[in-house]
Amino acid sequence: MNNKEYLNSFESRIILPGLEKKMFCKEGMVTLKECKLCGTPFGKFIGMRIDTPIPMAVDYYGHIKKSTGIMDVVEKYDGIEIKSIKVPVVYFASVKNEDILNLAPELMDGFPLFKKYLIDLRGFKIATKCG
Repeated sequence: MNNKEYLNSFESRIILPGLEKKMFCKEGMVTLKECKLCGTPFGKFIGMRIDTPIPMAVDYYGHIKKSTGIMDVVEKYDGIEIKSIKVPVVYFASVKNEDILNLAPELMDGFPLFKKYLIDLRGFKIATKCG
C-alpha cells in the first residue's frame, strides 16, 4: 500500500470510527481560511477535505484538514461571514498504537513508516542526542 492509500485507509478506518467513539478528539475552534501549509508538498499530500457529513477536522502537524460537513454547516448561514467554527478536532499526533490496534490492527505494521513519511514531508528535524 502506498502512502496515499494508507492515508485514505487511516482516515476511513481509524480517524472517523475513533471520532464516533470519542477516542481521541477534542473540541476546538477551526478557522475556515486555508492554512499556510496548504500550498506545500505536505499540505498537498494531506489534502484539504475529508469526506464525511460530520462537522470535524483533523490536525496533521499544523495542517488542518476540514470535513465536508463543516462546509455544509457554514453554507446554511447565507449572508453571514463565518471565520471559524467550533468542532471536534482529531490530532494526528495523539493517535496511539493502541488506538490503531483497537480499530484497524491490519494498519499497525505500516503506521511507523507512514508517520515517518509525514514527519519528513512536513520538514521536522528530529534532534539526536550526542555524547
